[in-house]
Amino acid sequence: MTPYGKLIILLLLRCSTALGLSPEIAIGDFGQRLWTSENGLPQNSILAITQTRDGYLWLGTQAGLARFDGAGFQVFNTRNSGLPHNDVFALAEDRDGNLWIGTFARGISRYKNGIFTNFGSKEGLTDEVVRCIYTDWRGVLWVGTRTSGVFAFQNGRFQQFSARQGLANDNVRSFSEDAQGNLWIGTENGLSRFRDGNFKTFTTKEGLAANSIRWISRDTLDRLWIATDSGLTVLQEGEFKNPVADGKLSNESVRFVTEDRHRNIWVATDAGLNRIYNGKVTSYANIQRLSQDPILSIYEDREANLWIGTDGGGLIQLNELKFRNFGGPDGLPDHTSYSVLEDRSGNLWIGTRSAGLFRWKDGQKRVYTTEDGLLSNTVFALYEDSAGDIWVGTRGGGINLIRNNAVTSTKLQQLSNLTVRVILQTRDGSYWIGTNNGLNRWKDGEIKTFTTQDGLSHGLIHSLFEDRNGTLWIGTFRGLSRWMDGKFSTISHSEKLKTASIWAIQKDTKGDLWIATYGSGLFHVAGEKITNFTAQDGLFEDTILSIHEDEDENFWMSTYHGIFKVSKKDLLSFELGGLKRISFTAYDAADGMKSSEGVGGVQPSSWKTREGKLIFLTAKGITALDPRNVRTNPLPPPVRLEQIVYDGTTNAANEVGNSVSLPPGNGNLEFHYSALSFVAPEKVKFRYQLHGFDQNWIDASTRRIAYYTKVPPGNYRFQVIACNNDGRWNESGAMLSFRISPHFYQTYWFYGGLILIGLMCIYGFHRLRVRRLRSQFSAVLEERNRISREIHDTLTQNFTAVVLQLETAELTLQEEPNTTRDALQRARELARGGLAESRRFVRALRPAPLEQSDLIAALSVVTAQALGGSGVEYKMQVSGKKRVLPQNVEDNLLRITQEAMSNVVKHAQANQVDIEMIYKLLGVELRIRDDGRGVMHDHTGRYEGGFGFISMRERAAQMRGKVEIQSKPNGGTQIVVHIPRW
Repeated sequence: MTPYGKLIILLLLRCSTALGLSPEIAIGDFGQRLWTSENGLPQNSILAITQTRDGYLWLGTQAGLARFDGAGFQVFNTRNSGLPHNDVFALAEDRDGNLWIGTFARGISRYKNGIFTNFGSKEGLTDEVVRCIYTDWRGVLWVGTRTSGVFAFQNGRFQQFSARQGLANDNVRSFSEDAQGNLWIGTENGLSRFRDGNFKTFTTKEGLAANSIRWISRDTLDRLWIATDSGLTVLQEGEFKNPVADGKLSNESVRFVTEDRHRNIWVATDAGLNRIYNGKVTSYANIQRLSQDPILSIYEDREANLWIGTDGGGLIQLNELKFRNFGGPDGLPDHTSYSVLEDRSGNLWIGTRSAGLFRWKDGQKRVYTTEDGLLSNTVFALYEDSAGDIWVGTRGGGINLIRNNAVTSTKLQQLSNLTVRVILQTRDGSYWIGTNNGLNRWKDGEIKTFTTQDGLSHGLIHSLFEDRNGTLWIGTFRGLSRWMDGKFSTISHSEKLKTASIWAIQKDTKGDLWIATYGSGLFHVAGEKITNFTAQDGLFEDTILSIHEDEDENFWMSTYHGIFKVSKKDLLSFELGGLKRISFTAYDAADGMKSSEGVGGVQPSSWKTREGKLIFLTAKGITALDPRNVRTNPLPPPVRLEQIVYDGTTNAANEVGNSVSLPPGNGNLEFHYSALSFVAPEKVKFRYQLHGFDQNWIDASTRRIAYYTKVPPGNYRFQVIACNNDGRWNESGAMLSFRISPHFYQTYWFYGGLILIGLMCIYGFHRLRVRRLRSQFSAVLEERNRISREIHDTLTQNFTAVVLQLETAELTLQEEPNTTRDALQRARELARGGLAESRRFVRALRPAPLEQSDLIAALSVVTAQALGGSGVEYKMQVSGKKRVLPQNVEDNLLRITQEAMSNVVKHAQANQVDIEMIYKLLGVELRIRDDGRGVMHDHTGRYEGGFGFISMRERAAQMRGKVEIQSKPNGGTQIVVHIPRW
């Protein structure tokens, strides 16, 4: 019989709430995991194991040093680090947090902040084959070597102690220390005690099992356990004893011995693992994979996981699980079961998929099959009636009774369908049988069948429940019905419940109904109020196979992906709006279930025992737990930021320290982090936030890398927190402050320079505009003054003369008519002249031809007007790329042309005028040539032309240009106007 031979006693074993491997639990019931080189180990022989205070597990192998975080291994060897040799024999952490690594042929190395520092003969370690390392209570580091005794390391130097000073033998294998501060040294030929600078040796003469010492370990009672190649010895109160009087070790050649926190003494021999508790020895030489290879090392970590290093078989982890399992290897005839029931006598009944009905009590078991009269070997439904008979509903065979431990037939073969999913006896004595096609009631020897025609919501029945008022609730494939006052009704005021597939119904302590569905979540029915909870609200899953309430008012629900627990208090708070999201605790294979896939659709597919323990059926057997004693992990995991990757460049976290400055780049970041919990590392969850960039925390679930792109320059702080498998959060987590330096064009001084340049440009544009406005104002003022002078010199004088002539005419009108007529004639001429002058002034403000056409057309218009009736011919020519000129340029060029044409008509006596407009890259040029008599010039060389030439020059000067006049007597005149680019 296996350790699970006593099925239910072991199946429902109480779980210890304390961390560690309970001595009451067989090793076969512990969770076992195996890591080998296929999982990332550098080599499968684990020579040494230790856990440093930062939480990492370190493993010494023959192919290098491995650091383990629960998810993966980081390997250090001679190729990728400063490790002096790949064969790592010994590991130890000193009280300063330094990791010391003893190698086979290159002495000892210290690992600190990512750097290996090697020590050897130069520092006084003359034997570089290191077998063991130990730090005593004073902080002295002791190193045991193969041929040179021990070395004490202080102040950077090693001091040697060997057989010449009294050591039992120079081949040293182990160290330990007792409560009095004595250092005990195990050698190849005896046990030595070092006290006050002196050695004392103990051998078989004093009671040792053998002189060849392999390991020494001190327990919590200050006993020294001494492993030898011929047995195990314990030193207690100065006396050597044999600790295995009650029992026998699997082999007398003992390699390793250590104590865990439950005071189990774990003993590794050449033939397997042994456990000693209260003097009783249990050997596990034939348990699963532990027997495959010799054990070289054992270590208990901070979470009470036991780590076992084998010789060639890899690394094994043992831990206590929350669930107990029972399946085919333990006596169950079929590992897949559909229904389970505990009767009033304490028998456990299990309906299997294909092997009939299984019964167990007090280690006695029996299987009922068709050979015993069972109608089918597939058992769907189980029920114990008021008489103590067990009703057995089968698939395709109908119903059997188990009465007095024998299978009997029933008179219920006229059921609506022979596949029976659920059976229930109500308080009025009626038996209700739910099938694949209809609900049957058997009462007083009569069967009556009900279908959808009678008011049922669907004919496929999954569950039945009678409440305290005698109302029968029927869970069907499509909706919830109830039988009350002799008739059926369907719950229809909830559309979701109306169409849901009801798989289980549970009553709570208040009498409210909680309804588990297939795909529609959980429903709470309180009177006429119905509330639906789904995965969108935080529920673990929407398909719930079964539901039970524990003594603490928590609901435990089975699903296809595990079992989860949720507080009823939280559900009610969410229902009332107090909670924004439902929280739960989920359990799966990592917690000890053989399979996370539950079983449902029939009743009962799970069971709550009279002691409050829960039994669930899975695809690989039965799993059970005691909700009151579920082992939880109270230790928040240490969180470590292992490396950051910035624009493709990796920086190890121990290199960047607590703060780092990153060069200018693209702002692409990766943060690699870990949380060091080894109970169920796949269930460790993370949240992170990049302060200065993220507004809120990011839920990363189990992902161990955070990605960011295009993070701008600035100061940031990355923080990551994590929780263990039981949801205990390390709220501090790990943090890294860093700065991303900006490119030169992203610096404040660059922005300041741009702002300064911009301000200077604005100021320059402002000054230019002010200057231009002033210039325009001066021009306007000058023009106003000119017009004023013109008006004063012409119109005013003309109008004054007109007034004088009119006054003269008035005085002479009666006596001198001739004089009056002459005065009126002169007044008329003066008025006409004033009118002409006024028209000229108006034309000078904005030439009409330019209002109606472009410059070239306007030049043609004014030329034709000026030369009209004079007999002078003209020709217009344009050179270069024609373009629109500023308004003042076009106005002035047009006026210059008008003046030139006026001169031609009045003075030149010409026959032909040529006008050429030349558009240049850096300006324009206007050429006007006639074939007239030319103009005279004075003794200074200036051409006489009166006010006309002066006006031309003034207008050219307004355009920052100039006028050239070329003329010869009887040789014509050429006027060239040069206007630069404006």
